[in-house]
Formats: sequence, C-alpha cells, structure tokens
Amino acid sequence: MAIWDKPKSKAPPFDPAEGHPLVSDGLRLLAARDWPALAAMYQHQPPSDRYHFIQGLGEMTRLDDDIPVEFDDAGVQTIAAGIRVGWAWRHRGYGRGNEVGEDNFREMRRCLNDAETMLDAVGEKQPADTTAIAFHIRTEMGLGGDCNILTRLLSRLGKSEEANIFAAINHLLFVAPKWHGSIEQMWMATNAYASKPHNAAWIALVARAHAEEWLYCVRFGDHPDLRAAYQEKMRDVGFRNFLGEIDDLFWNKAEETPMTGSEALVAHNALASFLLLLQAVDRARRHLERMGPCITETPWAYLGLVGDDRMQSLNDLRKRASLPPLRA
Repeated sequence: MAIWDKPKSKAPPFDPAEGHPLVSDGLRLLAARDWPALAAMYQHQPPSDRYHFIQGLGEMTRLDDDIPVEFDDAGVQTIAAGIRVGWAWRHRGYGRGNEVGEDNFREMRRCLNDAETMLDAVGEKQPADTTAIAFHIRTEMGLGGDCNILTRLLSRLGKSEEANIFAAINHLLFVAPKWHGSIEQMWMATNAYASKPHNAAWIALVARAHAEEWLYCVRFGDHPDLRAAYQEKMRDVGFRNFLGEIDDLFWNKAEETPMTGSEALVAHNALASFLLLLQAVDRARRHLERMGPCITETPWAYLGLVGDDRMQSLNDLRKRASLPPLRA
C-alpha cells in the first residue's frame, strides 16, 4: 500500500442485540434494578419485539447475574425468565449435543429449571402472553421435550389474540429432527403457520424450515441418503422456482400488512440466508438491503458466519449481491 492510500475501514462489529433499539436501555434499567421502568418497556412493545428484546438481554447481561426469580409484575418475571433461557444456551454453547460438556449441560439445566418455574407462574397470571409462551416452549425444548407440555403451551397460544413469530419458530424447532421430532413434524408445524400468515414474516418461516432441514440432512451429514436427496433437491429447477414463489408471496404480503421491526428482521435474515444458499443472489439482494448490519445468529451460523469475522463475511456476501460494504 502506498503511504498516501487510505486504509480500508473495517466492517461494523456484530451486535448481539441484533439491532433491537431498546436493549441498551434495558441493560441500563436492569443494572439499576428499575423494575417498574422495565415493566413499562415490556408492555409498550408488540409481542415479537418483546421476545427479541429479552433475547438481546439474555445475550448481553453478565452470565448468572443475581437477577431475582420472583416478581409481582408478570412482564418483568418473563424478562427475568427469558434472560435465564439465554444464559442456558450460553452455558450450553451452540454445537451439537454430543459436543456439550457435562459441566455446561448441568449449568444449562439449572438455568432452564429456574426459568420453567418462573414461566409456570407467569402462565397462571397471564396465560395469553405469547412472549412467555415462546420462552416456555424453548425452555422445555432444552429440558426434555415433553410433548404434553408442548401441547398445553400450544393450546394457550391458539387461544391468544397475540401473534408472535418467535413462538412459531420455537415450535418448529421443538419438533425439528435435531431436537424432539422429525422432518415431517417440523413441516406440519411450518405449513400450518405459513398457510395462514399474520403478515409476511410467517411466510418466511418456510425458508427457516428449509434451513433447518438443510442443516440436518446436509451439514450434519449423519444420513448419506438424506444428504444426497437434499442436495439433489437444491439443484432441482422446480424446487428453486418454488422458493422464488415463496419470495414473491412474501413481498406481496409485506405490501399488504406491516411487520414489526423484529418480525422483519427474522424474515429478511431467513430468506436472505437460504436464497444465498441456493445461489439465488438476485433475490437475496433485496433482503440483504433491508437487513443492513442487523444479522441474526441463526440461521447464518449454519452457513459458517460465526465469531468476530461474521460481519466481514456479510460484507463479502453483499459484494456478491453488488451492494456496498457496511462500515464501522
């Protein structure tokens, strides 16, 4: 490099809050133990955004902080329980089950057992709160996968007037083959949500489910026949056209019905990642534009975008899509 050349600026750092605008304020209120202000912050957000807010707190709080387990306010109790669910996965790590150490597994279960007790109490007070239901589904997914508990939670979800994209995602993950179900069960759940979408984000669940199927069949690679069959499907013109139709349905629905910030984040990340996996760069470009720097942990981690260099990897993908790089 010549001495007069300006060095290239770096990509922005990864944001564990995934762009949620209230997480930094939430961390400040948690540090101050300002429970009334946290309750107000919870109540004033849409259901999916509440979950995403708590997810960010679970990623960014000090691990195993001395946050109480009992609160009079059901919203604050949901926050405290959801943070523990986040801690549980931080203890576990994001590798395969056989890669989790005994100490990590024990600490994970400790956090989830605490969260389960807290969420049971929330269910008594606010049975229709879909944010609490979504965290409860993920809690049981990590504890043992009791289908009776899932059925009860889904019954509450069905009676609620709220729509929460994370309750749907956690449901399809619960019954995915890498956890407690099968490919068929995962698609039954996905199709039920996507066929009656509250907004475009529910249509994007199809891309997320395909990412889960790809991970299980191809990336895990435990079943050679499944791997070969899914790889062949990805080359099939009819399958690729089908994903194009899903993408068109998504954009049409997005013009009809608005998404919340967190719903849009989930949707654009799910579609961008899977379309890029299919080498459908032209279709992925529009989603990458909408995402900006707000990249989610999953499903991008399935494609190897992890660690400190994930934002540079995102810039590489943006370059493929003829988009300018993101700068710090």
